Amino acid sequence: MEIRRTVQFTGGSSFSITLPKEWAMRMGIRRGSTVVLKTLEDGSVVVYPEKERTSENHEVEILLGPHVSQMILGAYLYGYNTIRIKSAMSMDDTELANVKKAVRGLAGAEIVDETPTRVEIQVVLDRELVAPEKLLRRQHTLVLGMVENSVDAYLRKNNSLAKLVVQRDEEVDRLYFTLVRTIRSAIVDPTLAKRLEASPLLLMDLRVAAKFIEDAGDQSAEIAKEALKNVREIDEDLGKDLKQFAQLITSMGTGPVDAFFSQDMEKITKITSVRTDFQRRGDAFLKKAPQTQALATMFKVYSHLARICEDLADTAELGLPFKPPS
Repeated sequence: MEIRRTVQFTGGSSFSITLPKEWAMRMGIRRGSTVVLKTLEDGSVVVYPEKERTSENHEVEILLGPHVSQMILGAYLYGYNTIRIKSAMSMDDTELANVKKAVRGLAGAEIVDETPTRVEIQVVLDRELVAPEKLLRRQHTLVLGMVENSVDAYLRKNNSLAKLVVQRDEEVDRLYFTLVRTIRSAIVDPTLAKRLEASPLLLMDLRVAAKFIEDAGDQSAEIAKEALKNVREIDEDLGKDLKQFAQLITSMGTGPVDAFFSQDMEKITKITSVRTDFQRRGDAFLKKAPQTQALATMFKVYSHLARICEDLADTAELGLPFKPPS
């Protein structure tokens, strides 16, 4: 919402504007309250109460329906702490199982009350203890392990390892949802953003970086799923190439996230050079063997690895400096 105010000149030395009444009441501002003004690098000014506001909409009620899982996720990402699922009739086993499955995928969410027609979900997550940088780094570390394990599972036809990768993807998703919830909370609550030392620009870039890494996790899980259903013999030479592609990605280490947070051009260039090397080797790989039916699954694995490499390089490039060096 865009609100316009006319600047007044008062007291012979000060400029003043009035605050929107609806916003002030929602933020708990009264006569005598103190607000903080913070100037940002783009020249804008952020206004927020000196003390953290108390939220009045931490509870939400959802009617049971075909999209209940998505609505639970939406309420979680929006920042609600209490989510109640209600039904006009008793929930059957399938409906209840869908609710419980959705809750299991959300960090800090627990079912605290359950009746035939109602399920109450409580989210116990301290926003100030959920450091976005730690979440992103943890997410990235998990994905790097998934890349290596998924390719090993595919080449060795190791179903146990493949299933482990799929399970880890669920953990990566939980971290992603937690990070998105924290970012959204910080956007609507400037005092939280201040305590997290996160500017609006950083919050936006964090969301994009987390999505890149989450997608890399999804691609690793897809490789693991190929491992679970592949029964064909694997070409030894092409298998070695796939192994080398995975090693090239894992050689990035913490580089993509380090480059993102540091905005260090040298670190960014180092990661993007890995992408260039991957693409060069990939061209040779695609020309090496005809795309026969027997090799189709290997090319699927290669395409997933290429996507992972692109995701991690894109994460690093989000750290490109937006102001010239002094």
